[in-house]
Amino acid sequence: MRFGWISFTTDYGLDDGFVAACTGIIARIAPQARVIDVSHGVPPQDVRRGATVLAQTAPYLPAAVHLAVVDPGVGTARRGVAVVAPGGVLVGPDNGLLIPAAEALGGVQAAHELASPHRRGGRVRGLGRVRRRRGERRLRGTPAGDRARRPGRAAAGGLRSAG
Repeated sequence: MRFGWISFTTDYGLDDGFVAACTGIIARIAPQARVIDVSHGVPPQDVRRGATVLAQTAPYLPAAVHLAVVDPGVGTARRGVAVVAPGGVLVGPDNGLLIPAAEALGGVQAAHELASPHRRGGRVRGLGRVRRRRGERRLRGTPAGDRARRPGRAAAGGLRSAG
């Protein structure tokens, strides 16, 4: 799967150079990719608003990697995820931010935890509409066999990632 577009949605604001630095890193890693700035004006840490902006916009964009970062848990051990949908791949924190957009793009086909050799630890939390029953977590819409057992975990919470 290759995409020529990357959409970028954050709560970073435009008062400093952070969005430009992120876009510069994207340009260094994938110089052929074109970036669409969806919004960087999502209210700080407002995951619900970020999810709404992305879900309302993504269906009108070309098939793309949709990078979104709105997460009050920035700097915590929260892991990043990639959610595959028919209209693209959504990448961001595991806090429910991506699922409404994935549904708007045709539904979740797969979800993958992102691992980095530069990060240690971390917990998978809040990926979309996760059900908790007797220590099990299951992403709705995935095969029943695709379960991750997490005994003794508290309810999903936390929300923000620096990407």
